[in-house]
Amino acid sequence: MELFDEAERALTDSMPAGPDRADLLTGMALLSGLVSKELPQRLLSRRRDIMMESVAYEMIKKEGYDEGMQQGIQQGLQQGLQQGMQQGLQEGMLTEGREMVLEALAERFGPVPRDIEEAVITMESRRQLKELLRLALRVQNIDEFRKLLT
Repeated sequence: MELFDEAERALTDSMPAGPDRADLLTGMALLSGLVSKELPQRLLSRRRDIMMESVAYEMIKKEGYDEGMQQGIQQGLQQGLQQGMQQGLQEGMLTEGREMVLEALAERFGPVPRDIEEAVITMESRRQLKELLRLALRVQNIDEFRKLLT
């Protein structure tokens, strides 16, 4: 630590302010990372104002930003895909439930009246559709189903 602090002081005291000093401090921070994780953080916290003038500092910052952005995009895509799949699965189950109710009614009573078909198609609950399927299999006629539907 003392050697590191001494090297930092020597660098900042011996060089005029400017991009060369900023580049050297940034390089020192990068190389010190090979020895310890703490050293670059110490240097950065003390000399950030100088290091910000460095081209290397800007490149590292941009790369970190780009990497963070890429991770954010990737995470967003993954989350969106997962939600889309879940929503698609849910919608598929609802569609299947509606079709099963309408097929059961058509098989038992012939063509399904338009009002009943529309009521079944607008159902948004799997639980309700399951109950309607049970009713479609139990009722004596389509009018009884219509009464129970409303």
